[in-house]
Amino acid sequence: MEQRKNGPAMRQILSQEKRRQIIAALKDNPNATQIAREVGCVNYRTVVRLAEGAGIELTAGKAVRGHPRVSPEKHAQIIAALKDNPNAKQVAGKIGGVSHTKVGKIAKAAGITLAATESGKRLSADQRAQIIGALKANPNASEVAKQIVGVSHVAVWKIAKAAGIELTRGKAARDHRPNDVSR
Repeated sequence: MEQRKNGPAMRQILSQEKRRQIIAALKDNPNATQIAREVGCVNYRTVVRLAEGAGIELTAGKAVRGHPRVSPEKHAQIIAALKDNPNAKQVAGKIGGVSHTKVGKIAKAAGITLAATESGKRLSADQRAQIIGALKANPNASEVAKQIVGVSHVAVWKIAKAAGIELTRGKAARDHRPNDVSR
């Protein structure tokens, strides 16, 4: 085996004999992980690259496991739930059996914009509508936050600013900053 310098690391170049041995073994057993172990001193990825180069389809082992796919029924259910509530974590929890990351990828593919990606808990469209309705009746962020469980006065204040609702009571009314949402 020949060694070539590749930056600070040393990379070993496979001999033609070892390449032939790997390709022959792949034809008998299309499992790259097992072949890498049997041949020895060969990385799994090297075996995968050789298989791709030789046009051998890997039909066993790590290369074919992949991720479980979402059924078309569940996919449609996720899209319908995202249209009602554009929050990937809440939809994943509601439907079950699917991660919030997968729900986010489905939303992106379907062209659905998810709720703001700020840190912390995100509010559903229904909760936002409820907060805006309460703010129109009582433009006091602290009072509205007390009425709606699980929402802080700061979240209510940000929603009010985004909706252009002028807060007339409480601390927010004494806030002399311009009503401009830059975040």
